[in-house]
Amino acid sequence: MGATFAESLRRFEVWMKLQNWSNATRHKYRYELVCFAADDLLIRGLHLTEVTSENVAAYLGSLPPNGTKRGDALRALKAYYRFAELPIDPTANFKIPRAKLSPAPEMEEEEVRRLLRAAFDHPRRGWSMMLALATGARVGSLVAVRRQDVHLKDAWIWFDVAKGGRPYALPLNRRGLIACKHLLSFDHDPIVGVGAARFRQWVHAAEQEAGLERVWPHLFRHTFATHLARTGDVEAWRRGLNHADLSQWPRYVAGKDERLRTAMEGA
Repeated sequence: MGATFAESLRRFEVWMKLQNWSNATRHKYRYELVCFAADDLLIRGLHLTEVTSENVAAYLGSLPPNGTKRGDALRALKAYYRFAELPIDPTANFKIPRAKLSPAPEMEEEEVRRLLRAAFDHPRRGWSMMLALATGARVGSLVAVRRQDVHLKDAWIWFDVAKGGRPYALPLNRRGLIACKHLLSFDHDPIVGVGAARFRQWVHAAEQEAGLERVWPHLFRHTFATHLARTGDVEAWRRGLNHADLSQWPRYVAGKDERLRTAMEGA
């Protein structure tokens, strides 16, 4: 089975690339399929193309009921069987569990100032983090920005690498424009000059230097999204975050909708 499974996985990887799925998504799906093969298929002596809905149900039932493991495994299996185009899809009757939405975290302005003060011990680190806060870009999108993607005259930036293979443009606010001007003064292309892993290290180091409890790169995106949500313009929020839909909107207005708060006070 080993060689056949490896070849099937290789062709699945090619297919995922053609869908313009991110490296992170492709890695996660490959990982989940390898886990399925190791924990279930090898024991039963089955190939992926021989799997039945009963096999899928048994495997999902063996995974922890809490957390994201079942959902991650099912997403990977559904993607594989969409690629395989078999006469019968063994995952067709399974629904991916919806994640429970909780209010998104955000940084207070004082925390942002403390973090940036620490980050600017190394100017390129500081400007890069300021750009992340000003645009809400995912780390993979941020570190892929090239010099040609920044348009200072018209004050906008282009994110060519984006989740779901959906590149997008974003207007630059004052903070973002200043950060871009300074990053362009360094001789790097892409302009941040480091990869995603190194950028995360930058954030962790600045967090410790600033004496903050916990800061991570995606917290910048949450903070940006929360500020954008306060405008009340749902479509601007969706486009600014480059979301395909509004499913995450409740996370950013939970407990923060002033219209609802005013109505409740008068009820």
